Amino acid sequence: LILRQLFPAATVELADAPGCALPEALGIAQHAVDLEARDLDARDLGVRYDFILFGEVLEHLLAHPRRVFAFLLRHLAPGGLLLVTTPNFFGRHGLTMLQRGLNPAPLFPEAADPSERHHHHVREYSML
Repeated sequence: LILRQLFPAATVELADAPGCALPEALGIAQHAVDLEARDLDARDLGVRYDFILFGEVLEHLLAHPRRVFAFLLRHLAPGGLLLVTTPNFFGRHGLTMLQRGLNPAPLFPEAADPSERHHHHVREYSML
């Protein structure tokens, strides 16, 4: 919604996990995509984008990053840009925790339901 306000002439579409959707009244085209699906390599949305923003998602996936990036790159138009963000495990907070002998990655809550697993990080990434 922010992108639509910042760039009113741009076409903004959303891809999210099956079952996650914005209200249709917002008028944003949406694609249900399971990035952990075994058939991801064969999945094609039939559209190519000039810009893909993949923000704070990768660390939640129980999938090989190579397959996820291959999927994203297949949907990028020639000359398009892919922007990926993920928390930096060795950022200032993480390093401070490590110096104190603490794990900066919170443990998956013992009482959590498996349906809540996407609220927690599967793997952490860093610039190193």
